[in-house]
Amino acid sequence: MATAISELIAIEMQTRLQQIKKTNGYETDVSEVVRPTRDDKSQPKDNQIFLTTSTNSRAEEFDCQGNPPAFGYRQEYEINAVIRASQNDSSSSSKLQATLSSDIIKSIVQGVAWWQMDGNSIQTEFSNITKYNAPDGSAAGVRVSVTVIYRSDSTNPYNVRG
Repeated sequence: MATAISELIAIEMQTRLQQIKKTNGYETDVSEVVRPTRDDKSQPKDNQIFLTTSTNSRAEEFDCQGNPPAFGYRQEYEINAVIRASQNDSSSSSKLQATLSSDIIKSIVQGVAWWQMDGNSIQTEFSNITKYNAPDGSAAGVRVSVTVIYRSDSTNPYNVRG
């Protein structure tokens, strides 16, 4: 069964995010990277990442001629990381958020031609990095928005085009 290009990119991003461990040269140990399902009942835990897809829109400026022509698409991904530091941790939430967001970016940009997402895209860019804090101080987090541009055949959206 064919896999949608946007899903292939999400799988590659998940694989990269799972590498965030101190033993791999990062400053954080990510507990897990979750791709939420419709009936997901995950309880947020410290250094947990939720990877979701957002808007997928046409990127006509990336269309190419050919037989068949290639259509460009702009897929948005949201990387939401939860920080639930122990009461013994004296680090500020701002420092923890900056460290985790830096580790997320570092993991995404690993490898030669990282922006191609294992050959599935033509461009990857970071949009916004948003920090959030629970009003009661029980949790903090960061959201990193990533936009990936890819092309497919106009007649077969499963076929990657460079």
